[in-house]
Amino acid sequence: MADFAVLCEFDIHKGCVIRGLYPERADLRTAEFQVASYMLPDGTHNRQTDKTFFTLTLEQTPEAYFEDHKALLTREAFPVEAYILDHVSKSWMPMVQGVSKRTLSLEAITRFALIGSESEAYPIEVALTSPPSVVSENFLSFESEGGPRLSLRFPEGRGFTIVHNYLKTLAEWKAKGKDKLRSAYNFFNIICNRKDSAVARGATVRALALASNKINVLFPLEPLVTEALVEVMELPPVWQEDKRHEEVQKILGLLYDQTNSLLHSVGISIFISDCSSLNFRSNSILRRFSSGQKKVDLQWTPEVKLQLQFDLNGYSTLTPVSLSKFVRTFREKTMTIYRAILEGKRIIFVGGPQLMFQELAEYVSACNLLVAPLGITDRTFPFVHLIDMAFLDQKSYIIGVTNPLFVDKKAWWDVCCDVLAGTVKVNTPPTNSADEFLKKAVNSLQETKIKALDVEFIEEVLKRLGGDDTPAMDERIEACFYNYTKHQLDYWSNQANLVDFEREEKALVDAFNGKAILLRNAGLAAQYETHLDSFREDFKSFFGEEYVEIYRTFNSFVENDEIDDYELILNYTTLNKHLVTDAQLEFFLRLYLKKKQNIENLMVGLYAHSESILERAMDFLVKVEANKIGNFLMSKTNYFMLFLFQNMKNQHIHAKKSAPPPS
Repeated sequence: MADFAVLCEFDIHKGCVIRGLYPERADLRTAEFQVASYMLPDGTHNRQTDKTFFTLTLEQTPEAYFEDHKALLTREAFPVEAYILDHVSKSWMPMVQGVSKRTLSLEAITRFALIGSESEAYPIEVALTSPPSVVSENFLSFESEGGPRLSLRFPEGRGFTIVHNYLKTLAEWKAKGKDKLRSAYNFFNIICNRKDSAVARGATVRALALASNKINVLFPLEPLVTEALVEVMELPPVWQEDKRHEEVQKILGLLYDQTNSLLHSVGISIFISDCSSLNFRSNSILRRFSSGQKKVDLQWTPEVKLQLQFDLNGYSTLTPVSLSKFVRTFREKTMTIYRAILEGKRIIFVGGPQLMFQELAEYVSACNLLVAPLGITDRTFPFVHLIDMAFLDQKSYIIGVTNPLFVDKKAWWDVCCDVLAGTVKVNTPPTNSADEFLKKAVNSLQETKIKALDVEFIEEVLKRLGGDDTPAMDERIEACFYNYTKHQLDYWSNQANLVDFEREEKALVDAFNGKAILLRNAGLAAQYETHLDSFREDFKSFFGEEYVEIYRTFNSFVENDEIDDYELILNYTTLNKHLVTDAQLEFFLRLYLKKKQNIENLMVGLYAHSESILERAMDFLVKVEANKIGNFLMSKTNYFMLFLFQNMKNQHIHAKKSAPPPS
């Protein structure tokens, strides 16, 4: 949900001030200088309009934090399953027998209630002795007060991030022993600068923002914020009268109510770019499928009707981005940035008076696509102001700045990227000891190989890029980086057993281990390995105890480009046996596209010489073509393969019709 809407204006006597706030909040009034400075940063008078995306941490009492989340859980009614840990079998057992799916309500700061279909309520007391842990995707566990460990699973995904963040924030607050807790709010802010002779300065400069600490992807709500700002800009610059204040509050209240009503109807989960799990939004072929888009008509006022479009598969970046533009700007230096992100370095992107804040934010946010499928939104800050240095508490961050002081403070960054010049500076610490020098020499064995691969990769990307600025080219560049990153992660986690630790030279093994540990410390390799385990759980929860066969087949097609005839017969037999309904087929295809960019591997049976393989492959592919999503995916495959399928399909159908009936 949106927590509040806020309006700021530049006052010739007072500077940047808050002119309107809905609903009223004491913590925001206390932080007025910070909020207003972020919403109207230096340089906004140089352009008519601009947008900023920023995160600001505000202090709040636990009671106020509880009330916000109580209202949210009551309104959203997230489906949830509750489990209790059996210490004997070390497995999760249902907390309540009977109806498995219930909803969750918040009764007190540390007490939930599990609400069933008959309105029965089962209390869940949470002990804030430690932060909650993620068992698997949409599945978190925590200590109960005076009892065994409990867990909550969110089958639809909705509510997981909200409850996880709520418990994590409270646990951190209790561990620090402070009176107030700190909450990070994400702002989407639009600035407008209009000439006005009635104002002493000659122009009216105002900014309107929506803020939320539940969702971090706010830019799809731009039509709502823009329309509200248009109405605000029509108000005369006279703020002393109560009537003017009432008009502003009325507009902000309308924006707040319309936004939350919209989020409730669409579902807030698509507005959360979650860094705790792998982000597979680079599979753009599924993103372009029409069912993944939703258009919503919204009656703003009786006279004004707005249309908003949302991506139901979720968003991978905090702002709209173009990865092609990013690569064109930094060219070969793109890989220096890429490698720094993987190694958890501190990276700053520097703009200037000629660069809009929105453009700077797009470069910062593009880093999320640069290393997809990894999720790094927790360390991404599209705009940072000198008045708020909270980002320095993090070991790794990617920030956008406009103040040149950041460049001079070399202690604040490892890599500095000048967006206007397209240059990248690396701040390399000096080698102080013989051990560090030897360690660096050993690591150079791997570094040399990595740099050679990076050079070869970016040269190929630049060749493909050429002068093409179309969205299709953006998607192809995203796919290139997606696959390159996945291969990197497969290598460093040694998923394919590429490194034989018993036979390789000790220096090479040491270098490999050093790089793997570096990536693990950055929190990225471990994130990838955790996700590999979650795929098995997804198949098990959907197909039940028979999931082993279909999961083996899934991995066979994903991991192997060459499959022998015997395995192909087994694979297609399994697919035809288990993927009977549209729901089963669509579940399989959606997970498959999280691993591969297309379904061409699933069509490899068309090249087989065996009639048994061809028959089983055609049975499966005809079902895929008859499915709405499957048909769309097949239309995007290799033209020759599609042509081959269409010809074989006619023969296959004719053979089926002419075959004698079974005796």
